[in-house]
Amino acid sequence: MSLDRPKPFLVPFAENGKRFDVPDNNSDTANGKANLEVGFPEITMRSVMNGGVPPWGQDHNGILHRITKGIQWTQAGGYPVFNQQLCDAIGGYSYGAILQGDNPDRPWVLWQCVQDKNKNNPIDNKINQTDIQNGWIRYPVISEVDGNITYYDDNGKILTASAAVTTEKWVDNFGNDLTNTGEEGSPFFSINQAINQSPSSGRVVIHLRAGQKHYWSGDGTLQVGNDLPDNLSLNSRKITFMPYGDSVLTQAVKYFEDTLLDGTWAYCISQINRPVIVLLWKYRGTIDPSTGQKNNTAVQICGATGTATDFSINLLGVNVEINDVTLLSDTKLSMPSSWMINGGKFSFIGTEWGLLPTCPNQYILGWAGGDVETSCEFSYRNVFQTNKEQRFFGAVRNLKVNLNDAPALDQNSLGSYTLIPSNVIDSLANNTAFNDSISIIKAPSARYKNLDINVPVSGVS
Repeated sequence: MSLDRPKPFLVPFAENGKRFDVPDNNSDTANGKANLEVGFPEITMRSVMNGGVPPWGQDHNGILHRITKGIQWTQAGGYPVFNQQLCDAIGGYSYGAILQGDNPDRPWVLWQCVQDKNKNNPIDNKINQTDIQNGWIRYPVISEVDGNITYYDDNGKILTASAAVTTEKWVDNFGNDLTNTGEEGSPFFSINQAINQSPSSGRVVIHLRAGQKHYWSGDGTLQVGNDLPDNLSLNSRKITFMPYGDSVLTQAVKYFEDTLLDGTWAYCISQINRPVIVLLWKYRGTIDPSTGQKNNTAVQICGATGTATDFSINLLGVNVEINDVTLLSDTKLSMPSSWMINGGKFSFIGTEWGLLPTCPNQYILGWAGGDVETSCEFSYRNVFQTNKEQRFFGAVRNLKVNLNDAPALDQNSLGSYTLIPSNVIDSLANNTAFNDSISIIKAPSARYKNLDINVPVSGVS
């Protein structure tokens, strides 16, 4: 026997009729009024001759209206949402229950309960995570198959990426985070939006408009104080930042591909117009309850954090500056965390670094804690602005630094182009570049292979 599809309730029962809102309890049962706990009271089940009272037709209409309205909601495709009163009344949601998130701007977010008697509200969960959170998991449940990843982006939407596919986003000072899509002809305004609208894992290329300043902040503006977030989250993304919109670079890439079979050299020439990533910082402290004044005890750069050992930043033909770096150094305050957080992989090609902090315990890479492996590689050509007291590395207990300057090119190979100078080894050979004591051995002997030092550094002579 097969079941016929029931007709939908186009109108709830007694929609335009007289009806009572039947309460959950405590109705006037002595006069025959119904409630949800007892239904129609026993007095309505006796004849008037035996002291009974007739049931109220308005109660019939009210309860049938409520039932059919709920059925109509389901027939119209509606999902239930978390309700604290219902949750408490039934002792928590049951294993397998599916609820809709209660953010009206994200109706696509669904949660499935994976534990019985679950009283946790899924609104507190992160919508882009696939792991179980507080007894709930995003629905549908997703996984990786043959390198093809179905994932939730930072807006909670389901997307699919192939391991062989690189996501590309474009950023321009004249872009728009609200209306644009991040494509080359419709760029975003902020780096953060380009990150958030990319898959939470895999390779991502963010093209920065050449010659512009791009602030590392929540909304792409020069945020200060509490408006500046502590970090921008990369999750498990492997992000490359590189310039676009520079005709000199376009021509140079073609030239070096034709002559050296390696267009990467184009990002190391001095003639290109590099985009600038501007790092922002803020004071941290406590409020004196007696005066209401803030006591600054530390400073913090808005960082780049992610899943430990599974995120990376690659800078290709980019400038990096710190906003008000002189004031930052003059504060003499320590920095509990930096821009590049422990656990990432960081590589630089054709990167020009502006002035760095000169105050001890202020730095660009690392933070005061953690033992997860962190790697940093300088390749081809990179240059630091001269600063004898500059600070780059913080307290990183498991740091690998590779200095891989490519071989020098003769002028015939360069044609009309000029390479930027490369002073990475000289700059990082200065002990002030590290908050730990360090030495760089350009040609290490084999006897050093088992040497256990605090911060291992390999150099290329």
